[in-house]
Amino acid sequence: MTPLAAVVLLAVAALVIGVAKSGFGGTLNILAVPLVASALRADVAVAVMLPVMLVADAVAIQQHGRHCSAARVKPALAGAGVGVAASGVLMAGLAGSPAGLAWVLQVAVGAVSVAMVAVQGWRLAGGRLPRVPDRPAAAACAGVASGLLSTLAHSAGPLMAAYLLEARLNKRVLTGTLVVFFGVMNLFKAVAYGGVGLFDPAGLALSAAMLLVLPAGSALGLWLHRRVPEKPFLAVVYAAAALAGGRMLWQAFAPAT
Repeated sequence: MTPLAAVVLLAVAALVIGVAKSGFGGTLNILAVPLVASALRADVAVAVMLPVMLVADAVAIQQHGRHCSAARVKPALAGAGVGVAASGVLMAGLAGSPAGLAWVLQVAVGAVSVAMVAVQGWRLAGGRLPRVPDRPAAAACAGVASGLLSTLAHSAGPLMAAYLLEARLNKRVLTGTLVVFFGVMNLFKAVAYGGVGLFDPAGLALSAAMLLVLPAGSALGLWLHRRVPEKPFLAVVYAAAALAGGRMLWQAFAPAT
C-alpha cells in the first residue's frame, strides 16, 4: 500500500469514528477498524485508534452523556473491567499474538450480534419471543464480553448495542448509555495497552494526525443524530450490527487467499 493510500484510509477512519461516537453511540465504530487495519499491522492499528477514540468519547459524552441509564451502565462497566483485565493478561501472555482466541471471540460476537438483530426483526414483524431479562447480571455479562472483544479488536459495538436494544431504550437514552459505557471502558483499555507496551511515539504521532479529521466527523455525527427520527435511527443501528456481525463471521470462515 502506498503512503498516500494509507493516509487516506486513516483520515476516513477518523471521520467514521467521529460520526459513530457523536451520531450513533459508537455502534458504527467497528466500520473504522478494517480501514486502519488495512493500512497498519493489527497490533499497531488498535493502539493508534485508541487515543482517537478517547477524544471522540469525551466529545460524545459532553453531547449525550446526561441521558445515560446509570442502572444499566454501572453493572456493564463492572463486567467490562473484568473483560479488559482478562484480555490484557492474555495479550501479555501470548506476546501480542492471540490468533486462536481472537478467532473464537470473532465468531462468538458475530453470531450473537446477527442472532439478536434477527430476534428484534422477528419482534418488529409481530412475532412473540421471551425477552432477555433486563437485570444487572445480564448487563454485567454483556460488559464482560464487550471488554474481552473490544480490548482485542475495538469491535464490541454491535454486541453492546444489541443487548441495550433488547431493553427498548429510546434514542437519547440508548446513545447516552453507549457513549458513557465505551468512554469509560476505553480508559480501562488504555491502562491495559500501556501495560503490555502497545503505545509508542510513532503510533501516537499517527493518532495525533488522525485527530485533525475527527472534529468534522463529530459535527456530522451530531447533525445526523438530531435529524434522523427514532425508527430510522434504530434501523441504522440494527443494520450496522447485522452487517458488522456478518462481516466478522465472513472473515472468520472465509478461505485464506
